[in-house]
Formats: sequence, C-alpha cells, structure tokens
Amino acid sequence: MSILRAAFALQNAAYFKTLDAWHFLIGCYFDVVTLALLSLPLFLLLSPLSHYFGNASKKVLQGIVRIYLVLIGLLVLLLNSWDIAYFSYTQKRSGFSYFIHLLTVLSRRILARVLVVAFCFYSSRLYFMASTCSDHAY
Repeated sequence: MSILRAAFALQNAAYFKTLDAWHFLIGCYFDVVTLALLSLPLFLLLSPLSHYFGNASKKVLQGIVRIYLVLIGLLVLLLNSWDIAYFSYTQKRSGFSYFIHLLTVLSRRILARVLVVAFCFYSSRLYFMASTCSDHAY
C-alpha cells in the first residue's frame, strides 16, 4: 500500500504545498492499521478454533486465510488505485459519500466513466512500471 501512497503523491504533487518523509511515514502507519483492522475478523474467528482442528484441517484453514488476505489486499489495491484518479479530478479523497453521490445523481455518470478510464490507465501504468522494475532485478 505504501507504493500506492507514493504513486498518489507523485501523481498529485501539484496539489500539495509540501510533501515530506514524515507525512509519508504517518500515512504508512495508517496503511498498516487499515490492514490490521481488515484482518482482525479473520484472526478473531480462527484463533480460538485452530486448536480444535487436525493437521489436514489446518491446511484447509491456511488456504482460507490466504484467499481472504489476497481478496482484502486486492480490495485495498483497487480502492487506492481508484483514489489516485479521483483526487486528480476532484481534489478530495474518495469515501463512502462518493459512492452515495454517484448512485443518487444521474449527471455524475460521466464522472464515473472518466474515473474508470483514468483508473484503468493509472493501474496499467503502475503495472507496467512494476513489471519493468522486476525485469531489471534479475
């Protein structure tokens, strides 16, 4: 998530007076807290139950945990990637009010189309940058 935070800051740097490392570290702290809170239900449900399962069942539980964490990670990735495009268009972060506004106002469908195109563009650009960086690592 910190990579997306850096991408957000670089893409929207013109809208900020100052960008420093301290604010970036505070944002990274909030990223860790968000992931911890999203993983908390899984931990609360499976911690007491894990003692009652055998080895075969533990492997199934590990598979469920991996799938859950990947899905949560993809959701966070999707929403943060969407926010990069949304902020450059409206100069505010997306939130629950954005989704309510999008569903209640018909004229905003154009905004949704623009944001979907921008989201696809920025996501593909981020994927391309990541794949070229990983190619150079070898």
